[in-house]
Amino acid sequence: MTFNAPLAVRAPPRFATPHRAAADPARGRPRVATASLLLIAALAALSGCDLGAPKVGATVPPDSLIAPVAGHPQPRAPVDAFVAHLDGFQFRNGDLGSQQRVQHYCASLGDEVMQCALFDGTGAQARLTGVEYVISERLFADLPDDEKAYWHSQVHQVKAGTLVAPGLPEEVEHALASRLVRTYAKAWRLWPDGDGPVPRGVPQLMMGFTGDGQLDPVLLSERDREIGVASAEKKRQRADIPATRPADGADAWQQGRVAQVQGAVGSGGAR
Repeated sequence: MTFNAPLAVRAPPRFATPHRAAADPARGRPRVATASLLLIAALAALSGCDLGAPKVGATVPPDSLIAPVAGHPQPRAPVDAFVAHLDGFQFRNGDLGSQQRVQHYCASLGDEVMQCALFDGTGAQARLTGVEYVISERLFADLPDDEKAYWHSQVHQVKAGTLVAPGLPEEVEHALASRLVRTYAKAWRLWPDGDGPVPRGVPQLMMGFTGDGQLDPVLLSERDREIGVASAEKKRQRADIPATRPADGADAWQQGRVAQVQGAVGSGGAR
């Protein structure tokens, strides 16, 4: 299993402020081989792009701390490996009302692990707000029981059509969704106070949605309208993707096991 997909290039405004929600909560597909070839071709085209040296402007503000590097190319292999872009939603573990839209930029670490940098937007000044690790079903099964409480399943987000890959051809996104549906993710938000000029407080463990009626429909419709997608249509398109019940130990919040870092977070406290 590999997770790579081409990066979508878009620049909508940032959307950093957490969205508060109420606590209560088949069409045929091209063959996978065809989709895999498209993935390979897109990645090859991307890797051949000449990104050049950073320039003063949108990427490097002239008065910024890193302004001296403008015009001087440096090795950036780890950054260039983040070629997949996913647009989805998360909530703070233990608080289903603290819902946020998150941009994931991801790279593969072998065939069964993906690492993602999480941002509050897609522009050059988007803030790095967190990190997420995605692993295969096999690797999740090997985790100790206490570790599993930090991980959430991806099956609902994929099957519900709320986790999307903007800018990809439909068949390529479908192939990517087919690979992600049985994965598990561990996400940490490092900028708890989304409106502040600097990150404050302790990291927060984030979770993914596991059923219909949990994600605020207004938050979802705003996202769909902004990037021109229809989550309901994505759900229909993915009806043919096989899925199984999440593995025992994942999504522990549903059984009342809420893991969270202790300490003050923003204006409140973490549980």
